[in-house]
Amino acid sequence: MPDIISLYNDSVYNNLKIIDKIINSDMGLNDPYLMELFNKILHTSKNELIEKWRSGKKYLRTLTAIKAFPDYSLDSLYLSISIDAIINILDDLLDENLEKQAKTIYIVEIIRTLANYHYQKSNEVLRHCIGTYFNKCIMIALLEKHFYGLLRNIKENDYLLKYSTYVYDIRSLDIDIFIEIPLLASNTIQFKDDVLKVARTYRALELIKKDMLDVEHDIDNGIDTIFTILENNKNDLYANVYNLTELYLERARNTTGSEYANIIINNFISMSENKANEIKEHTKEVI
Repeated sequence: MPDIISLYNDSVYNNLKIIDKIINSDMGLNDPYLMELFNKILHTSKNELIEKWRSGKKYLRTLTAIKAFPDYSLDSLYLSISIDAIINILDDLLDENLEKQAKTIYIVEIIRTLANYHYQKSNEVLRHCIGTYFNKCIMIALLEKHFYGLLRNIKENDYLLKYSTYVYDIRSLDIDIFIEIPLLASNTIQFKDDVLKVARTYRALELIKKDMLDVEHDIDNGIDTIFTILENNKNDLYANVYNLTELYLERARNTTGSEYANIIINNFISMSENKANEIKEHTKEVI
């Protein structure tokens, strides 16, 4: 398995090389202090995100794809990591109560990542997939808030599972581009629908587990999840979590494909079963 974090870590040297050229060759400033300053700032900004990846506070969707694909193409790895980083940073900028300095560091890092992202080669089909993905991200953010509002005001438990499923179905779309990139790289995009179906199912389970573990942090930061909204009604909450887990596990097991797709689908089914077991074990601990 490739060392994804090291690849992202080393990308900072590409930024520094280009900045050095602009400062010293193009502008003729020739001031060593300036490069020391940029070196310090850019290493600080990328380390902030890397530490969250290492600690598990942020998920690497790229790693999920690598685990599922038997022959993940390393040629498109940095592109995938760049999009991962952009989405992770935007997520914190939107959700977290950040101090001004922390916001500045995040903004520097997203600009640094965008700079490297635009040096990556991509064909027309991939550019279309990426454009569609970022539109999905807009949709996720808005629809998620809509359904949390409905969950907060429900009067009947019949709607609890329905709206909770809508929330995780919507949020699970954030895995899509990380599946489409390796499919395009291996010229197997024709299997996209089957693979995306089971990948989204696994992603929903992963998000349920994350929300379960992050409940105290999310309450402190005013972040809505089904766990923060239903925090005062734990019986309904954990009955709902059990039903959600079973629903997504059944979806995963019922996914079928053909030829090459079956290898990836079976990997995602196995990953989904493991994640469902983790959720059920943690549910036993907190009830």
